[in-house]
Amino acid sequence: MSFEQYLILEGLDKQGTTPSQLAQLFNTSIVTISRKINELQQKKLIYKHYGEYHDQRLVKIELAPKGAAVCQQIKDRLSERYDQLDAVYQELIRRALLNE
Repeated sequence: MSFEQYLILEGLDKQGTTPSQLAQLFNTSIVTISRKINELQQKKLIYKHYGEYHDQRLVKIELAPKGAAVCQQIKDRLSERYDQLDAVYQELIRRALLNE
């Protein structure tokens, strides 16, 4: 999964988000975001819910359970990495202060 795809999953809200809202959120075109949404749907990470008459313009995107699990795994990994980097940073500061 690309970082962009993760950000899209992270950007979805519980009530459903439209492709237009996502395009605006990421400052990109509707064509670009639609391509990324279709990739996520093929991976069964999101659901598309259509409005009346199966109108493509009235679609809402929601996180599928698999997408929520993947998103949480990535969040956990990022948090672990952040904690590791923070520990290194804190140690570097401690050493720098001891050398003053």
